[in-house]
Amino acid sequence: MLTLVADRLADRLAGIKRTREGYYLLVPQRIRRYAGQPRKHFDPDAMQDLRDSISDIGQRKPIEVKPIYDDPRHDWELVDGERRWRCALEIPLKHLKAIINEPEDEEEQFWESLAGNIPPHLHTPLEISEALKRVRDSAKMKNKPMTEVMRRVASLFGKSVGWAQNYAKILRLAPQVQALMDDSRVKEERLNVSVAGFISTFADGDFQWKLAVAAVEKGWTRQRVELYAEMLQRTASKKELRLGLREKKPSDHFRSLTSFLARLHEGSEWVLSMPGNVFKEMFLKRKKEDRDVVLAEVKSCIKNLKELEQVLSRTD
Repeated sequence: MLTLVADRLADRLAGIKRTREGYYLLVPQRIRRYAGQPRKHFDPDAMQDLRDSISDIGQRKPIEVKPIYDDPRHDWELVDGERRWRCALEIPLKHLKAIINEPEDEEEQFWESLAGNIPPHLHTPLEISEALKRVRDSAKMKNKPMTEVMRRVASLFGKSVGWAQNYAKILRLAPQVQALMDDSRVKEERLNVSVAGFISTFADGDFQWKLAVAAVEKGWTRQRVELYAEMLQRTASKKELRLGLREKKPSDHFRSLTSFLARLHEGSEWVLSMPGNVFKEMFLKRKKEDRDVVLAEVKSCIKNLKELEQVLSRTD
């Protein structure tokens, strides 16, 4: 069987020229996109920059493809390099430098395609969330605890676990709320990830929509949206409470706890990523009491977290 596969690939490669570096020169029109590619949005300005670069200095980085044998119009399918392939079709180029790869299965092809797009060109929030879901549901992660899944996802994107958890929440949003995050919308009219994460803690889609529209139209921060939600909760009728703000269940409390820990983790990582001299400089012209107040707040937070740790330890 392996011999037949090798012979079939050898026949496909017969007559195809190679560069001095060993890359194959493939006709772009004989390559098709990978339907499972996590990226759906391609920034027009970034694409124009890439077209200009390829036109001026040529293709610097090869694409990656796998052979296909069930499509009379195409010989290859992309594994990595859709932006370069699109540019080649538009310029147009006669050939694209390529590496031939044969992923074991669809899942491995998805992982390679995802990793190939990180960085330099980031995915949109919705693309990231869909990618997280697919990684989470993959066979490799199927029997892993969620903490391990989020750690692997965060590592794949080069981000914190809190970051991965925040993007995973987007999948709990109602479709019309997710649409407010679409990259086709003007940036000022998009729902940001932080606000979306908070809105996702509510089960009712109509209530999510009310918060999301207010956040987008008024340009509110997450803190302002939280206050608005509390105001609605206080003033809503019993009927509205049943619709959007039902009595809290254990699962709701669990989401609140994990959301708090994600924000704490991401926030503390951001603060600690600042250069050490920043902390010294921020108190350089301040009174010693200011630093003491901040230090006392930090110690108080540590004390509360230790108490939380003890409470959680007693849940066995």
